[in-house]
Amino acid sequence: MQKDQDYLKKAIKIVNEFDLSKYVIGLVNFWDLNSYPSVGHGFRHVLEVAVEGFELALLNDYENPEEIFIAGLYHDVYRPAEGKDGSEDHHSESSKN
Repeated sequence: MQKDQDYLKKAIKIVNEFDLSKYVIGLVNFWDLNSYPSVGHGFRHVLEVAVEGFELALLNDYENPEEIFIAGLYHDVYRPAEGKDGSEDHHSESSKN
């Protein structure tokens, strides 16, 4: 539970610092309009990937770490998660868009 809260706090800080709320809202709206059974690994996973990617970008002196955060948010956007464990092949669909 604490780990989840830490990721959420970090994500909120990044979103506010780089004015990225439109990307979070866009993602939530997409999921709302597309009736997938679930969100792949879940929203927690999306935040973890976004935050971890951002932190790796900082460690590697990437010029625009906010781009990596956005990529993390959207990395599973076309993942329908129709399998009970979310293990279906979604990589090719995500790469097309």
